[in-house]
Amino acid sequence: MPWVVLPSFAQTIPPKTILLSDIPPRFQPAPAFFQKLILNGIMTLNPDFKREGVILEDATTFIDLEQVEMILGLTAHLPNQAVIQKFDAGLRNPNIQKTFIDGLKNSLSSLGKVKISEVGELHTLKNLGQVAKGFNITAKFSDQDLTIFTESIAFRRGNKVILIILGAVDHPLTAIQAADIAFRLDQRLREKP
Repeated sequence: MPWVVLPSFAQTIPPKTILLSDIPPRFQPAPAFFQKLILNGIMTLNPDFKREGVILEDATTFIDLEQVEMILGLTAHLPNQAVIQKFDAGLRNPNIQKTFIDGLKNSLSSLGKVKISEVGELHTLKNLGQVAKGFNITAKFSDQDLTIFTESIAFRRGNKVILIILGAVDHPLTAIQAADIAFRLDQRLREKP
């Protein structure tokens, strides 16, 4: 199956990962320019996805401009058992925390030099997917008085991988947790025939 490159978030494509009903009503679909910025950050991972055989299917971004918060969801397809086993091994690898940190740094690099100030593993993921891992990461920009608080979860159910990233600027996440969304999405995957 060829590598799928998502279009520039054409509004005609309904999101498959996160729905408005999955999140607090104060979040709205991100404007096209913001979606494009996020997609460009995601596409920096394109060689990694392609090399690993992961096929990106959907990326959905919602924002709350008043609270300066973002929710991002990605869905990817793992085409065969070998790719599934490799993904699972990677997520169980003790060094996976570095992968999450590097991903955050890469996605924020266009905004300036990032220093990670705090990392914690999310321990509320029991029974999420067939394999799951998540972290909360706090990052500060070296040249700005700006702090980013994030929660990230990656999990697999069958041949689908879901990545959920929540982010807030200058305040911790309070209204929703990445695990809340992840468990909703996992339930949908379980219910699909």
